[in-house]
Amino acid sequence: MTPPPTFIRIASGFGLDTSGVIRVPGQTTDVTHVMTSLATGRRTFFFRPGANSTMTAEQMFPPHDRGKIFYLGSPGISTSMDASDGWRAVFRNARARRLQDGHGVVSGAA
Repeated sequence: MTPPPTFIRIASGFGLDTSGVIRVPGQTTDVTHVMTSLATGRRTFFFRPGANSTMTAEQMFPPHDRGKIFYLGSPGISTSMDASDGWRAVFRNARARRLQDGHGVVSGAA
């Protein structure tokens, strides 16, 4: 049996329920490193795409979810969500659930 990925192992160790974590065979997790220049304050992003490029709007809100805050980091870098106009559907869903919402933006080509 293959050990669970680091994230799932650590989260489970803290007693968090990871049953809703979706794993895509053959895909790794997206990784973004953000670096800020002390001299200018300018932020630079280094992005490696992964499984997030396969997600759908329907996967964003499990039926049993009772969260109060929805934060979406970096819309515009998921090919599946960009192609389907999924981001707009996600924010409509968040507002319909009366969630506090916000997002971060990365500019430039993915």
